[in-house]
Amino acid sequence: RGVGGVGGLDGEAGGTAKSATRRGFRFDAASLELGLEDGVLTVEKLAGNLFGAPANVSGSLIAADMARADLTLDLAGADLEKLLITAAGIDAVTGRLDLKGRFETSGRSPFELVSALGGSATLSVRDGVLRGLDLARLNADLGAIDNKADALRLVGNALGGGETRILSLDG
Repeated sequence: RGVGGVGGLDGEAGGTAKSATRRGFRFDAASLELGLEDGVLTVEKLAGNLFGAPANVSGSLIAADMARADLTLDLAGADLEKLLITAAGIDAVTGRLDLKGRFETSGRSPFELVSALGGSATLSVRDGVLRGLDLARLNADLGAIDNKADALRLVGNALGGGETRILSLDG
C-alpha cells in the first residue's frame, strides 16, 4: 500500500511557476516534477530560488500503515537572516548559508514521524554577524577572572550586546 486514495494509479506531473509560497517559504522561478508509481509519491525535483539562492529538493513518500519519507536538500548561498526569521522568528544572525542534507523518517503517527526523523547534513555560513554575543570582548576579558563573580560578570558582558563577525563557520 502506498499513498492513500490512489491505489493502482501511476503517472507523472510537473510544472513551473514564477513563484510558489508555503508558510513564508517562497520559491522563485519554481519548477516541480512529480511521479507516482505503485503507491509511492516521488518529488523528482523541486527547484528554484529560495532566500535568494539556488535550491534543489527531492524526496519520496509512502503513506501506508507505516509511512516512510525521505528528503534531499541542496541550498547554496541563502540569506541566513531571512531564512531564520521565516523558519523560527530568530533575528540574530546574518550571512550566507550553504546546506546539503538527506533526511528520512517512518512511523504510524505524526509523533512517530517526528521522533524517528534522522539523517545527515553539512552546512557552511560565511560573511555574517552573530548579534547579541561579543566573543572578542569575552576573549579580551578572560584574563581578568579572579573569582566566580568575575566569571558571571564576564558572561553577562559578553551576552549583553555587541556582535561577533562570522568569516566562516562549517559543520
